[in-house]
Amino acid sequence: MIEALEALPVQIEETLKLGDHVKAIARKYVESNGMLFFGRQFNFPIALEAALKLKEITYLFAEGHRARS
Repeated sequence: MIEALEALPVQIEETLKLGDHVKAIARKYVESNGMLFFGRQFNFPIALEAALKLKEITYLFAEGHRARS
């Protein structure tokens, strides 16, 4: 746990460097009416959570679905 906390500042810096990339993705999808999120196995709950967060933030249509192999 302590090692993970000590690594956090570096991870935050790396994340903040992605700002321009995130803006480019946002510009690409800004006119979308909704989003679908797909996840396999353990990523399925992540797809559901991503859809929920998008709904909460934007009030757009969003759904998470289980992807099959």
